[in-house]
Amino acid sequence: AFVSPTLDGKITDYYEWKGAACYIPGGFGGSMFEGSSLIRKICYGFDIDHLYLLFDWDRESNEFKDPAVVILCKFSLEEEVFLEISIAKKAVYLYRKNESSNIQREEIKTKEISVVAEVKIGFQSLGIKAGEKIEFLAEVHKGQLVIERWPKDRFFTFTAPQPNFPFEQWVV
Repeated sequence: AFVSPTLDGKITDYYEWKGAACYIPGGFGGSMFEGSSLIRKICYGFDIDHLYLLFDWDRESNEFKDPAVVILCKFSLEEEVFLEISIAKKAVYLYRKNESSNIQREEIKTKEISVVAEVKIGFQSLGIKAGEKIEFLAEVHKGQLVIERWPKDRFFTFTAPQPNFPFEQWVV
């Protein structure tokens, strides 16, 4: 379902992210316990024009107080595109590498980072058209070092909605 969360850096109410896909990292599904994760929850959802992301992190850890520690959302698109979320700086940047390998950086203003990080970005800004399959992953970086990757061995995947999306989801 479409989502339209309030970008206030907190879970405003139970229904705010209802309809979004949510992923809780952890040591599930294997025979060995993997330990605790810096990222506690990742949610993603959309409306007709925008992608919404939510990141909840371990606030008992001091890692995200370090400006060198960031969350990178890497998109599998024709162009190299990723979002950098800095909890310490309360900033979100969109990076895009074009054909000539020039990297463009744009600050994303539609975000709020407080108890959780909530980000809204237009599909057009990402270079995504309606009906296109989108794959992305999230990594926690400390400088050039990857601390965590979610999901571990695949991508988050969805299709950018077309105008008739609400009707396609309707079930009698």
